[in-house]
Amino acid sequence: MAITISSQDINLLILHYLRERGLIHAAFALEKEANITDSPIQPGILVTHLQKSLTLEELEFHANEEDLKAQGFPKCHAEFKLTHSHKCMYREETPKLVPETSLGMMVDDSFEHTSLFGHSKEVLIIHYQNSYILSGSKDRTAKIWRIGENPNQWDLVVTISLTNLEIENFEIKSLYWNKAGDILSVVNDGLARFWTSTGTLVSEISHNTPIICAYFESTGSKFLTVSQDALKIWNSQGNSINSIESCSGIRDAKWHNTDEICTATMTGVFLWKLSRIERIKIEESLNVKKIFWDYEGKFIAMLEDERLGIWEQEGSWWNTIICKQIEWNPNTPLLLVAKGGGVVEIIDPEKRVIKHQFIAETSEIIKIAHSKDGQMFATIGLDGICNVWNYETAEKIKSFSIKQQAIDMVWSDDNTKLAISFTNIITVYNISV
Repeated sequence: MAITISSQDINLLILHYLRERGLIHAAFALEKEANITDSPIQPGILVTHLQKSLTLEELEFHANEEDLKAQGFPKCHAEFKLTHSHKCMYREETPKLVPETSLGMMVDDSFEHTSLFGHSKEVLIIHYQNSYILSGSKDRTAKIWRIGENPNQWDLVVTISLTNLEIENFEIKSLYWNKAGDILSVVNDGLARFWTSTGTLVSEISHNTPIICAYFESTGSKFLTVSQDALKIWNSQGNSINSIESCSGIRDAKWHNTDEICTATMTGVFLWKLSRIERIKIEESLNVKKIFWDYEGKFIAMLEDERLGIWEQEGSWWNTIICKQIEWNPNTPLLLVAKGGGVVEIIDPEKRVIKHQFIAETSEIIKIAHSKDGQMFATIGLDGICNVWNYETAEKIKSFSIKQQAIDMVWSDDNTKLAISFTNIITVYNISV
């Protein structure tokens, strides 16, 4: 059998592909520049050939997989892509769809808890730090609450007006605080605001285009503001110390370390070195919407509409998966993924395996949250049931009803309390009891 591939054949396939995609001007330029002799071919033939090529590559790559599976090895389920070399990803063991302890455990409605009243509309975001809770609401305010050893002991410390403008469909884009208690907020008036822990406005920040998010660097000594065309860095006094104006199409950005920022854009994922304003492209995908670093800064989880990718120094690998939520364990490089149908997965990116996969909720999961020590995580379903799980064994520890649909959830620093926001109320549950 003789296989002949000529540049004329390749150019003809590309020419018809461009026409099928509606890229008429590009097709015309290619036809003239490459001096292509046009002839009719089967529609979609270039994509068909590429699909067959990937299928043959998969067969070649996994030629011995059936023999390995017979010896107890797992099946690779990572994607094959045209633009990236294939890297296998395996399930460590046959996943348990329902952990033994998840059935038969009674839902406890008697958990010790207390409710914080003060917001007049939905509480969208909550953070728990030391004995304080920071909350942000659709009523256009942020509040700081002090929680005592006994959750029934609490008081409202500070109320901050996030904007003085009447905004239809008000949104909080970012609300964070650093270890000193300073607060960083972005709402959909396009401005970022930096506040002291006592609620004093230090600075009101704008870019040429609306700011879409803002983040403190891990030490809290500086923070980043992000718009679609710029990155700006500020010190803890709210003074500008660096900026990158040569950006475009930014969807998300996160600190990597004190000198590096990662951006997801319409042209790929990039790592910026601030000390010399250098940009390095680390991922070709044009569709990444959100990025999340693990706690060590070794892996990036990248979210598209229906794909999850994980990048590391050696490259990236992708899986077709619709994620409801993802969150890195705060103390070990494991990724918690909430999927449809109440299913969660715990992925180990270093071994490229799924450590656990099981049904965590009988309804769709709307929120997941790790304990600060990384030993537990909580899930909440649409049915208002909150389950607490052991991270290592994937066994259920506690289950209780919150009786309402949750909006946000966060653990206390001592891992004994869960704060959950509903409508205009925050309820703090004592998990240790």
